[in-house]
Amino acid sequence: MKKSVFPVLFFIALFSGFISEAQDNLILRKRVAIVDFEDGSGETIKTDKKGDVNVKTQTNVNSNYGRVLTTMLTTELVKSNAFSVVERQSLDAIMAEQNLGKTGAVTPQSAAKLNQLLGVQLLITGSITEYGAKTNTEGTSVGRVFGSSKSKTTARVSVDIRILNASTGEILIAETASGTAEASSKGQKVFGIGKTQTSDDETLIDSAVRKAVAHCVALIKTASNKVTWEGSVVQVNEDGSLFIKPGSNGGVKSGMTLFVYRRGESVIDPETGLSLGSEMKKIGSINVLNDIGEGKAAKAEIKEGKGVVKKGDVLKAE
Repeated sequence: MKKSVFPVLFFIALFSGFISEAQDNLILRKRVAIVDFEDGSGETIKTDKKGDVNVKTQTNVNSNYGRVLTTMLTTELVKSNAFSVVERQSLDAIMAEQNLGKTGAVTPQSAAKLNQLLGVQLLITGSITEYGAKTNTEGTSVGRVFGSSKSKTTARVSVDIRILNASTGEILIAETASGTAEASSKGQKVFGIGKTQTSDDETLIDSAVRKAVAHCVALIKTASNKVTWEGSVVQVNEDGSLFIKPGSNGGVKSGMTLFVYRRGESVIDPETGLSLGSEMKKIGSINVLNDIGEGKAAKAEIKEGKGVVKKGDVLKAE
């Protein structure tokens, strides 16, 4: 007796649908904004001599360090292909226009404002608490004729990073991300004349910065698992088509189905005055058609909710 292949084909099709939906959720990149890190490392130059050991610690201060680290972090997040990062010019313009404060002055209210204006899910800020190198030198001598020295230089960079849920202003992660790099050098001296191999402190510090940035990226990836991806409706047209953001820059592709939600009034904590979030009501769904604006936005058509979906509604993947 010939067996029907219909049940097998049905389950294959159903399973393929689940895989397709899971893949859609995997490729959607959450949108993040990075506020320039503050430089709170201070400046210390200290030399101690204990017997034959000289210890020198130097931490440099430069107002550009915070911005340099922010730029490197932005580059690494983009290279990870896991996030869509707001351009610095856009963030600076919005913060200035809305009077949301300068670096380090991010509040739950300003985070929620950036969520509405820029569509970000994560807001990243912090300060540099350590930035410099320490050198330990040990020397030995035989009379005044022969001598040798051995040095070890350790560069260390530490960043206190805060990662916020931009929808609520809740701090998801507040940790110290550090990077360390080491190098050794040695020298010999005969009759007071000698040559010492030395390490390049700037190269070591650069290596330490990159390790600290990599630590930051790992923390951001962990925090991103605690928030859901969101997009937004930018414009609704009379023919039932609409424009949404993001487009392919945020992982949105043609053929995707996204669901439309409307955000209710924000629930305010009576004790603190801070937002506790808002209720979301599903009102429809859309089908993505094609990219526009070099991937910054996309065109779509309304599948459910014609006449109901409007500008400012929230998009989610399920």
